[in-house]
Amino acid sequence: MEVILALLGLLIVCITTYGMYSSYSQKQDEEKRRLIRNQKKLVAEADDLLMNSSQLPYSKTLILLLQNRVLSALSLMLEAEPSLNSVRDRINDMRKQMEYIKANYNEGSVAPLKSPSNDVEAISMLKTVRRLRQVVRIEHNKGKIDPNSFAAEDRRLELILIKVNISSLMNHIREAISTHQLGSARQMLETGIQVLAKIQTDDQWIVNTKQQLSSSYEQINQRIEAENERKAELAASSKDELDELFQPKKKW
Repeated sequence: MEVILALLGLLIVCITTYGMYSSYSQKQDEEKRRLIRNQKKLVAEADDLLMNSSQLPYSKTLILLLQNRVLSALSLMLEAEPSLNSVRDRINDMRKQMEYIKANYNEGSVAPLKSPSNDVEAISMLKTVRRLRQVVRIEHNKGKIDPNSFAAEDRRLELILIKVNISSLMNHIREAISTHQLGSARQMLETGIQVLAKIQTDDQWIVNTKQQLSSSYEQINQRIEAENERKAELAASSKDELDELFQPKKKW
């Protein structure tokens, strides 16, 4: 009887131990799947931002930051699941790309901004820049970018936001001028001039655009003044004609 009880006790211990191990194993598997899902999402987001480098002027720092973000996520995925050969291949390719960029890209040579051709494109560009600023801040908080580089990159992205907004405004100004809405064009020019006047920078695009908006503002003012003078002359001429028409007739 004692032997049977001992065996039953041993069986209960085994069942309990197996249940605990099975629950722990399931929990570990779920944690692994959750980690891989999260890292895949991060990789997809960074890849999407990297694809926009043809639309927006990305610096060397920004490209490497995004690529390093991808590399870190892929490394965590491979650590969690070493059998992911496709991830291992992507890591090797990413490291080669980063080495090439480090060796061949000049930090100071950034392609100029391509002005948006319409509002839809402008909105898309603005959303991308805001996402980039968020990623840069996250990486800075992780210590992946030093404070000076972070400040410079954040400032550069801030200027891009301003440039996209001003470029879009200039599209509307040209449209207003083409449809002879000179008053609206002047108001928008005033807005653009006020915005750029608050920006202290030696960025050549900003400097040139300030001059361009000021010149356009003067030209619009001259056109509006000329138009007002013409209207005043027409009004005076019409008044003279009416006065002559309705003045008392002379008796002969």
